[in-house]
Amino acid sequence: MKNDIEYLFSEYMSRLRYDKYVLKNEKYLDLKDEILKLQKELSETDFTEHQKKVVNDLLKADNEINDLGIRIIYFQAFKDCISLLQTLDILKIGNS
Repeated sequence: MKNDIEYLFSEYMSRLRYDKYVLKNEKYLDLKDEILKLQKELSETDFTEHQKKVVNDLLKADNEINDLGIRIIYFQAFKDCISLLQTLDILKIGNS
Protein backbone atom coordinates (compact mmCIF):
# COMPACT_ATOMS: atom_id res chain seq x y z
CA MET A 1 0.00 0.00 0.00
CA LYS A 2 2.92 2.38 0.65
CA ASN A 3 3.55 2.74 -3.12
CA ASP A 4 -0.09 3.26 -3.95
CA ILE A 5 -0.71 6.72 -5.44
CA GLU A 6 -3.85 7.21 -3.35
CA TYR A 7 -1.88 6.47 -0.19
CA LEU A 8 0.97 8.80 -1.16
CA PHE A 9 -1.43 11.57 -2.11
CA SER A 10 -3.44 11.26 1.11
CA GLU A 11 -0.24 11.24 3.18
CA TYR A 12 0.93 14.42 1.45
CA MET A 13 -2.44 16.16 1.79
CA SER A 14 -2.88 15.17 5.42
CA ARG A 15 0.49 16.72 6.26
CA LEU A 16 -0.44 19.92 4.40
CA ARG A 17 -3.77 20.13 6.18
CA TYR A 18 -2.17 19.37 9.54
CA ASP A 19 0.30 22.20 9.09
CA LYS A 20 -2.34 24.60 7.78
CA TYR A 21 -5.21 23.92 10.18
CA VAL A 22 -3.97 22.10 13.27
CA LEU A 23 -0.75 23.96 14.01
CA LYS A 24 -2.57 27.29 13.82
CA ASN A 25 -5.55 26.25 15.94
CA GLU A 26 -5.75 28.18 19.21
CA LYS A 27 -7.10 25.28 21.27
CA TYR A 28 -4.39 22.99 19.86
CA LEU A 29 -1.71 25.52 20.81
CA ASP A 30 -3.15 25.86 24.32
CA LEU A 31 -3.09 22.09 24.78
CA LYS A 32 0.45 21.92 23.44
CA ASP A 33 1.52 24.55 26.01
CA GLU A 34 -0.16 22.47 28.73
CA ILE A 35 1.74 19.39 27.58
CA LEU A 36 5.03 21.28 27.71
CA LYS A 37 4.20 22.46 31.23
CA LEU A 38 3.41 18.91 32.32
CA GLN A 39 6.60 17.59 30.72
CA LYS A 40 8.58 20.13 32.73
CA GLU A 41 6.76 19.06 35.90
CA LEU A 42 7.51 15.41 35.12
CA SER A 43 11.19 16.19 34.72
CA GLU A 44 11.16 17.75 38.20
CA THR A 45 9.42 14.84 39.96
CA ASP A 46 10.98 12.28 42.25
CA PHE A 47 10.38 9.58 39.64
CA THR A 48 13.33 7.38 38.82
CA GLU A 49 14.74 7.67 35.32
CA HIS A 50 13.10 4.34 34.53
CA GLN A 51 9.69 5.62 35.67
CA LYS A 52 10.11 8.78 33.60
CA LYS A 53 11.07 6.66 30.59
CA VAL A 54 7.97 4.47 31.05
CA VAL A 55 5.72 7.56 31.18
CA ASN A 56 7.42 9.07 28.12
CA ASP A 57 7.20 5.77 26.23
CA LEU A 58 3.50 5.52 27.08
CA LEU A 59 2.85 9.05 25.83
CA LYS A 60 4.88 8.40 22.68
CA ALA A 61 2.91 5.22 21.93
CA ASP A 62 -0.36 7.07 22.55
CA ASN A 63 0.69 9.83 20.13
CA GLU A 64 1.70 7.27 17.51
CA ILE A 65 -1.61 5.41 17.71
CA ASN A 66 -3.55 8.67 17.48
CA ASP A 67 -1.49 9.72 14.46
CA LEU A 68 -2.11 6.36 12.81
CA GLY A 69 -5.85 6.63 13.46
CA ILE A 70 -5.95 10.07 11.89
CA ARG A 71 -4.05 8.85 8.82
CA ILE A 72 -6.40 5.85 8.45
CA ILE A 73 -9.48 8.08 8.69
CA TYR A 74 -8.05 10.62 6.24
CA PHE A 75 -7.15 7.89 3.75
CA GLN A 76 -10.63 6.37 4.02
CA ALA A 77 -12.22 9.80 3.53
CA PHE A 78 -10.07 10.26 0.43
CA LYS A 79 -11.24 6.90 -0.98
CA ASP A 80 -14.86 7.72 -0.09
CA CYS A 81 -14.58 11.05 -1.91
CA ILE A 82 -13.16 9.35 -5.02
CA SER A 83 -15.95 6.77 -4.89
CA LEU A 84 -18.62 9.46 -4.54
CA LEU A 85 -17.20 11.44 -7.47
CA GLN A 86 -17.20 8.26 -9.56
CA THR A 87 -20.78 7.42 -8.56
CA LEU A 88 -21.88 10.91 -9.58
CA ASP A 89 -20.03 10.50 -12.91
CA ILE A 90 -17.89 13.53 -12.08
CA LEU A 91 -14.70 11.50 -12.09
CA LYS A 92 -13.82 8.65 -14.40
CA ILE A 93 -10.86 6.39 -13.63
CA GLY A 94 -9.57 3.70 -15.94
CA ASN A 95 -11.45 2.43 -18.98
CA SER A 96 -14.91 3.39 -17.77
